[in-house]
Amino acid sequence: MNHLGTIVEISDGSAGASSAGNSGQASMTYQIINEVGPLLKDSVQEATFDLPANKFATTIKIRAVADASAARHGESPNFVASIRRKECKSLAESVAAIPNRPSSVPAVVATQQLLRKLTLLIERIQSIATEANSREILRQVRDTFLDGQWDLYETPGTADKVAGILTKLSSLSRVEMADIKQSSRTLEQSGFLLAGFMVNDGR
Repeated sequence: MNHLGTIVEISDGSAGASSAGNSGQASMTYQIINEVGPLLKDSVQEATFDLPANKFATTIKIRAVADASAARHGESPNFVASIRRKECKSLAESVAAIPNRPSSVPAVVATQQLLRKLTLLIERIQSIATEANSREILRQVRDTFLDGQWDLYETPGTADKVAGILTKLSSLSRVEMADIKQSSRTLEQSGFLLAGFMVNDGR
């Protein structure tokens, strides 16, 4: 990791100065450029500068830290979890809006974009082991848009129940096995047929 640090501006006058012709104020802009090299090493850079002479000595110290751990190991679990929460919030809003679609739009058409977004989100979080339970719940919700089950969204209250599952996924930092079981119960009670899930995330 290469660093380039340069002072690009120091104004006239320094903090604490009071003599005639000196504003008593100083400003400094310090530009730091971090260039990540092929070794992806973490790095710390420090620089200390004395401002021009003034009534009271003024020193500025700058410390820049570059953490390349996420780049070395791929996306961190916390980062991917934040993506899941954000996307699930948006999906929940879209699912809740299904009953409000124009009457001329059949459920199978109205749910195709949701099906695509769910599939993409499952793929997006696929590489993170701690998101295995999240993926299972998302698969359950995805399957409600397959094999004609989209018609169940015509039943009052169904969309809100499914949206509630996604809303919960949008708030959890970590999804547990108990959340899968609760999701399954909610969907089955709404009439959806679920394929059996595998704890080891094998499908």
